[in-house]
Amino acid sequence: MRTDLHRAGDSRLFASAAVINLLKDLQKSRGLTMLFITHNLALVGNLADRVLVFNMGKVVELGPVADVVDRPKHPYSGQLLENALIADVEARAHTTSGFPLMPISR
Repeated sequence: MRTDLHRAGDSRLFASAAVINLLKDLQKSRGLTMLFITHNLALVGNLADRVLVFNMGKVVELGPVADVVDRPKHPYSGQLLENALIADVEARAHTTSGFPLMPISR
């Protein structure tokens, strides 16, 4: 059964990569501007020039993707990046940080 879960995950990953590649192609060929909403901060670097991070409806970080991804200033941004880099869903369920559903005060 575990093999089936990994195969399902692999096909989702393949489908996601295909959609991301299509969006990138459309960006270049049509000069599109997009609003891309995700919890996967690692993925943002593939599509965006700038990133805005919200936590509980408030902007907690804004800047060029390289700055936010390489040097997150807010703890929530850091947690989003950390969680995005954990590819295995089962491993993510066992992390101590997880996605916070409450505000992180600074």
